[in-house]
Amino acid sequence: MIYTLIHCKTPEEAKKLAAILMEKKAAALTSAVPTEVFSCDTPPHVAASEALLIAVTSEQNLGVLEDIVRDHSEGGHTLRIASFTPHRINHEYKEWLAKC
Repeated sequence: MIYTLIHCKTPEEAKKLAAILMEKKAAALTSAVPTEVFSCDTPPHVAASEALLIAVTSEQNLGVLEDIVRDHSEGGHTLRIASFTPHRINHEYKEWLAKC
């Protein structure tokens, strides 16, 4: 199981990507979270309204997920995707993921 954090330009972009990832079975679960982002791309103390898309996928689907995000992201911003594996998950969650 791999958690992937995808920074999206807008909440609408996050919802669109989530729907495509689920439709293409590139993710077992997605969560879109609106965020206020402070970064080196914006003036100091000015937040940009963005969204963080969290996608749970497998090692075999990670490349597919990244390709989908590249192909369907809105332009005008640096594509930011970070993936990590959790140290530990509970048994029920692991069984559920195996079914997806």
